[in-house]
Amino acid sequence: MRDNHETVVHFEPSRGTPKLPHIRIKPEAYGDLAEEVEKAIMLADLPVFRRGNRLVFPVVRQVEGAGGVLTAAAQLAEIGPEWMRQIMERAAAFERYNKRERKWLPVQPPLDIANLMLVRVADWEFPEVAGVMTTPTLNPAGKLVAEEGYDPATRLYFADLPIMPAMPAEPSRDDALRALADLEQLLSEFIFIDDASRSVALSGLITPVCRGAIPLAPMHVADAPEPGTGKSFLWDIASVIATGRPCPVIAATRKTDEMEKRLGAALLKGQQVISLDNINGVLKSDQLCQILERPRVEVRILGSSKSPDIESRTTWFATGNNLRVVADLNRRTLTARLDANLERPEFRTFQHDPIAAVMRERGRYIAACLTIVRAYVCAGMPGRLPPLASFRAWSDMIRSSLVWLGCADPCDTIQMMRDNDPELAQRRAVFDAWPAYDVPYSVADLVKLCDPEGDYGKLNEGEALRAALMDIAPGPKGSPDPSALGNWLRDNKDRTLNKKKLVREPGGTRTKAALWSMRQLPGAS
Repeated sequence: MRDNHETVVHFEPSRGTPKLPHIRIKPEAYGDLAEEVEKAIMLADLPVFRRGNRLVFPVVRQVEGAGGVLTAAAQLAEIGPEWMRQIMERAAAFERYNKRERKWLPVQPPLDIANLMLVRVADWEFPEVAGVMTTPTLNPAGKLVAEEGYDPATRLYFADLPIMPAMPAEPSRDDALRALADLEQLLSEFIFIDDASRSVALSGLITPVCRGAIPLAPMHVADAPEPGTGKSFLWDIASVIATGRPCPVIAATRKTDEMEKRLGAALLKGQQVISLDNINGVLKSDQLCQILERPRVEVRILGSSKSPDIESRTTWFATGNNLRVVADLNRRTLTARLDANLERPEFRTFQHDPIAAVMRERGRYIAACLTIVRAYVCAGMPGRLPPLASFRAWSDMIRSSLVWLGCADPCDTIQMMRDNDPELAQRRAVFDAWPAYDVPYSVADLVKLCDPEGDYGKLNEGEALRAALMDIAPGPKGSPDPSALGNWLRDNKDRTLNKKKLVREPGGTRTKAALWSMRQLPGAS
């Protein structure tokens, strides 16, 4: 005899709903009932997944894509209570005992159990999903993944995959060169300032397609001196290859909280590509640094106090005019610099339409992206470049394969953006203007040295120090603000630049003030 507290699941067909298991609702088996519902959902092979502290369902809908062609837009949508009831109804036939009729009768899935399903985070057995893709991809071993549905190796869900041309099982370098020529033809009318910028653009086309093999990827930026040069158009081509539609965009903001919520909302959807569009001036975001560099990241959600911990395979793009990427975001960013050498480049016309070309043969260009990387893997990954910190898989598979085929190193553009970093320029000015090596100075000492009436302040060196410190800590009457200067020194403690290192000396001897000195490192001239 079964215990009265047991939830009984019958797998014989129910009337009117063939092959659905019966789940009998017993109030005294509340927790067990949720477990059995979860098992029924998984047995029915319904695509319900964990994403942080919420359950999601891949949603694919037909939208108007590039050139007015209908295409599939796929993203992950959060499951709410009523939606969960619909999922439960598809997974099982629910019954409750009717005392009057003395038999089990069909009922709607209980709303309280639907709510319980959504909050029992610690007990979920649903698989975790990192994103949703509408292209084949590669797994971490470099093998092709081209089946629709959930792939445990990449933790990606694949939906509405396009018709693909035949691809060689083991592509050669010649196959890869032909594939590269196809991609380069799409970029033939873009005016890049150098070969490294062109390589960044090629990486931007390939990376979203191969994200199953790449846990982390640097951000790809399109930058130009004038609007209308083709920056957004470039990433639209990458997006049309990866998704069949122009690149989804979000607006950047300098308000930290608002920026984090926008990034979080975009991440939760699990999309293949997102662009921070038309950034004016400076891009700085600690949250974006974490999203790019960490396999898992806590995200803030609009209208919620929850901060789910999620994995993401989104490839991030950005566009801007004379964009400056600040601080640690520098080493996580590749830049394709465009310059049409025109005052009004928006009136320049392209002779060919690369987006239309992709839409006519999208499978061909997806195959080109995959072939380049697969050929490099099949060749044994010769000449693999030293890894880019945090992005080893991207460096091994995308960057090294491009260089193997004769392209410039896309990482050569990191220094270009670093040279334009305003915070780095400020640090360099302070380091270069520091009064003397290995001499401890308090904040008060440094402020005093800036006095234009003082002996040091009257010298050219004093003027350089005053200009550098006023830039980072402007104060009244042409004198650096001591509080702001102290904060800057603490923020830059132990930073190294041009073989110079700013250090805080152990203990303060004069009025217990913090003492700072500049050390010249070995090898400095």
